[in-house]
Amino acid sequence: MINPDERQVMSEQTQSSAPAETAINDSATTPAQHPLWAALTTGHDLPVYGVADGAANAYIHAHLQAHDVPHRALYQDKGLPEEQSPWLFPLTQKETYSEWYLQESPGQYWGILIVTPLSLVELAEHLHDYLTMQDEQGKLHLMRFYDPRVIKAYLDALTMAQSQGFFKPGLQLWADAPGQAQTMYHYVQHQSVQRQAQHAQADQSQIHINTQQSDRHYRRTPVDLRVIAPDCDEEECAC
Repeated sequence: MINPDERQVMSEQTQSSAPAETAINDSATTPAQHPLWAALTTGHDLPVYGVADGAANAYIHAHLQAHDVPHRALYQDKGLPEEQSPWLFPLTQKETYSEWYLQESPGQYWGILIVTPLSLVELAEHLHDYLTMQDEQGKLHLMRFYDPRVIKAYLDALTMAQSQGFFKPGLQLWADAPGQAQTMYHYVQHQSVQRQAQHAQADQSQIHINTQQSDRHYRRTPVDLRVIAPDCDEEECAC
């Protein structure tokens, strides 16, 4: 169930002062040598993406442009200034921007990381359907699911059918654990939900806020980046 305070946090645009410039420096390290990259890519060869809030750090977009990294603005038709949009971009094993982002973003709540078989364009189109929610009064809210401090409340607000639709294209989400340095949360859909909802049709024409208490439709696993945790049993990992 989502309370008014959570809804305000979920729908308000982050306001922040201009950040100190964070330069990208060429170094001997690569994304492949970063512990977060190991956590993101272990056991598969799927693409990895970042979704970062342009309002959290203005240099996110500036560096994307400077290094010619393909990127998409998720709020391009929402009437917000371009620099305040959440930006979707790929992270690769041998790319200067990727190393900078993996090095600088943990603990800053800039955004979330996504592992999925979708292409950049396909993922942008998919996420676009989940950027707004409608409350009981019919009022639309912009949803900042890409904020690590909001993602849990956002997922809790989805019905089973909506959750199945959100995770359906094989989405795995990674987000900072608020208040826990060097810890990330890994979000995946429960396999039981995939089975139960395989015939359900998620209405993506308008996502409604779920105000009824319901069982969690996803699994959240804490991962300590200092010691990458091995695979564990679903019930032991659930939190």
